[in-house]
Amino acid sequence: MAITTDQPEIPDASGTMRRFDPLVQVSRKTLRSQRRGLSPAAQQQAAALVAHAAGYLIARLKVRTLGAYWPTDGELSGLPILQKALVLGLTCTLPIISETSLTFSRIGPTTRFHPNRYKIPEPIRDAQSDVPLLQHDALFMPLVGFNKSGARLGMGGGYYDRTLADCLTEPKRPILIGLAHGFQQCSFSTNPWDIPLDYVLTPEETFQTTTGKITQSLP
Repeated sequence: MAITTDQPEIPDASGTMRRFDPLVQVSRKTLRSQRRGLSPAAQQQAAALVAHAAGYLIARLKVRTLGAYWPTDGELSGLPILQKALVLGLTCTLPIISETSLTFSRIGPTTRFHPNRYKIPEPIRDAQSDVPLLQHDALFMPLVGFNKSGARLGMGGGYYDRTLADCLTEPKRPILIGLAHGFQQCSFSTNPWDIPLDYVLTPEETFQTTTGKITQSLP
């Protein structure tokens, strides 16, 4: 959908002025409130079902190095995916927020954490823990909303968009997998800088966005 000139300009996390659709802002606020309203038990069950589906996807795509995230603001947790992957001996990372983008740090049983500026736990990095983006086979990403074409609605900071912008033309790039509750599928306008997802996993379904194929996630 085209961005019209009456959409307000709002600075993102890097200070860059971008145009934002007010309707998208309303959708973002509503979806964030809805996911925060889920009970801990509902969140735990949803994360377990998505981790189950992710396990099949990791095996089918022959993923050896993957990144996920520490949940905040009611996000569907990617931590059970990392826990299962570590047991399988896969290389796992968590993101570290820099000024305007993300880097990725290897984690393991002895990894220590500290809170970042948003009070989200991050690995304490060292010279051996950095894993370049293009060494990842897959990234499991949080989102606020998604649509059937694979567009991702994030929190609005632009960290993932800026981090991934230069890798889309690479011959071997990470497979981008969004994690969400089913109610987070919605319609919204997109922007030129939005990075499309390859898959979206919900507790009920797996969406392959490049083909439109939907498969059941439930065993």
